[in-house]
Amino acid sequence: MLRLLLLSFILLTGCSTQPVITYNTKVISPDDNLILDCTFTHPPDTTTYMQTPANDREKVLADYVNTLLNDGIICNQKFVALREWKKQTTNVINMTK
Repeated sequence: MLRLLLLSFILLTGCSTQPVITYNTKVISPDDNLILDCTFTHPPDTTTYMQTPANDREKVLADYVNTLLNDGIICNQKFVALREWKKQTTNVINMTK
């Protein structure tokens, strides 16, 4: 009788329930302010530019080029944050695999 009882305990230990695995999907997206279009300064108006004295036209164009470069720098800085976010989320996703 004791042998039958021990045998039943051994057999019953292998019959446990399997845990239910559930997968949750999370949508990861960048902040709206990170994916806005970059704004660039418009060139000077043609009629205003032509009415500018010849000596000052180069200054107007140089100022415009400097403004465009600054606009590009600001735009690039915005996308640095987006690249950092992508790196962080990629690291998190890789850790969960």
